[in-house]
Amino acid sequence: MLFIFLLKKEIANLVETEHLHGSTMKHINRRPFLCHKVPLPPLNEQRRIVEKLDRIMERLRRARDELSHIKKLIARYKQAVLAAAFRGDLTADWREENMIILSQKNEKLIDSFLENLEDIPDGWLWKTTEQIAEITGGLTKNQNRAKLEKRVPYLRVANVYANELRLDDISEIGISETEWNKVKLKKDDLLIVEGNGSIDQVGRVALWDGSIDPCVHQNHLIKMRVGSLLLSKFALYWLLSPSGRNAIMQVASSSSGLYTLSISKISALPIPLCSIEEQKEIVRRVEERFAKIDKIEQEYQKAVKLCDRLEQATLAKAFRGELVPQDPNDEPASVLLERIRAERQAQSQGKATKSRRKPKAT
Repeated sequence: MLFIFLLKKEIANLVETEHLHGSTMKHINRRPFLCHKVPLPPLNEQRRIVEKLDRIMERLRRARDELSHIKKLIARYKQAVLAAAFRGDLTADWREENMIILSQKNEKLIDSFLENLEDIPDGWLWKTTEQIAEITGGLTKNQNRAKLEKRVPYLRVANVYANELRLDDISEIGISETEWNKVKLKKDDLLIVEGNGSIDQVGRVALWDGSIDPCVHQNHLIKMRVGSLLLSKFALYWLLSPSGRNAIMQVASSSSGLYTLSISKISALPIPLCSIEEQKEIVRRVEERFAKIDKIEQEYQKAVKLCDRLEQATLAKAFRGELVPQDPNDEPASVLLERIRAERQAQSQGKATKSRRKPKAT
């Protein structure tokens, strides 16, 4: 019961007190720890409390295990939606009513190192991103930038995640007027992470929301600005899809262990192109399904928080003496403490006697 009390309930309180020491490794001195007050029920009641807590905590553990499967299913379902979108399945009925064939003039062959491109619906075309978007790099950070008068906010790798911008920590960088037009961001630009030690993280992509203006980006983020034939969100969802991720992993693979992209690699990425009208419909249907999935995820988050609150409420009841019925026949804790004191005193006296009788060395 002492273990449960400290681990689940009181450790957080202890570390928030003035007794916490150390700059690099925080620790609590022995004396304040030993002087910390602990509720002590009768021994038999402790056994009943621990038994009931074990049952409840096991049920909560099973509930959390089941909830963890939901999180995995949510991610899998979103990938299934994107896969269906870029197979053409999501808008098959729409195409039957709105058949639009794209012109194949000036079509460029997809780069040879990309293999096994998937079948796409009639009326769609495979294009490289450089054919339908502008791909550019960002600013290289160096000491000379501190001397430049013009300073603007800039985005780093730490600000860009998969379909997510994290803008709590934004730095500024010096920039020259000649660089400004090249690297300034516009709303709906795509930002792609150039490199990472993990293949799962390379090529993270998010859509710039224009919430910071002006704003630029560093060279480890590659910018993709779409042309008139491509919607930004269509390109975003393609790069997040299983087929898009597979294309990124193919071009980013490295024998050195560091997976990297470059402007040329991004420029050569394949992208399935359909009419702007169908792109809009695909984006609409993807986001409609994502909205439903997000509601499920919100319910999942509520359930996780409910488990946490239930655990804390159960522990609070346990240590207020409200979790199990009390038995007047239980030996009072005061009697238990008195017996422990007596046993310790007897042990101390025994050790002192042995020490006095210890023979002297000859």
